[in-house]
Amino acid sequence: MSVPLLTAATYNVHQWVGMDSFYDPFRGLKVLKELAADVIGLQEVNFPKHIKHKITPSILAEELDMQLVVGKTLMRKEAFYGNVLLTNLPIQNVRRHDISVGSNEPRAVLDVDLQAETGLIRVLNTHFGLRFMERRRQHQRLLEILEEIDQRETTILMGDFNEWLPLCFPFRKIMSIFKCLHAPRSFPTYFPLLALDRILVAPAQSMIEIHVHKSRLAKITSDHYPVVATIKCS
Repeated sequence: MSVPLLTAATYNVHQWVGMDSFYDPFRGLKVLKELAADVIGLQEVNFPKHIKHKITPSILAEELDMQLVVGKTLMRKEAFYGNVLLTNLPIQNVRRHDISVGSNEPRAVLDVDLQAETGLIRVLNTHFGLRFMERRRQHQRLLEILEEIDQRETTILMGDFNEWLPLCFPFRKIMSIFKCLHAPRSFPTYFPLLALDRILVAPAQSMIEIHVHKSRLAKITSDHYPVVATIKCS
């Protein structure tokens, strides 16, 4: 019997503002369609109320024919801002974890259970802060969230970790859970040097392949490239 494969993607959409400084959420939507993924974690998503050619959660979900879960972290000028999870799998449970630190920008983890053919898949989507000590606290909080990880089930951790030094101690502890060190460089799109955007999978052997989606459109749509992984569902 063949084991079902799942395509997961993470993408920081930069509030739908491209490298040309134009706000164009429908350009971002085209990139998302290029990915043809089963699960997509988005960061820096906004759904403004008073902008021409705006995009809404319902439009995004309908255009991609996927279910959408929002993880609002703040409101900016009456606009939703935060993380989003899109999926074509049935959603079983949704948890939202606050990992904000002090007066820094609010941050969160969107933690969702999906029903696959082989059983539950746990998917976590997050966006860490810009400061080292802030991220250190967020790493610790994430470790607490992951304490209940079930090695019999597939767990996918994805997002923009803003980690320039991936071998720092807190990040090494997270990597030890997933036992996966390969991370393609996705930022900035004009000359990718940093692997800020990650997809980690447990059990580690579930990861089949991972790559950066470097289409011509993706190069100008955000300052981050999408990262895409093929995962074997246990």
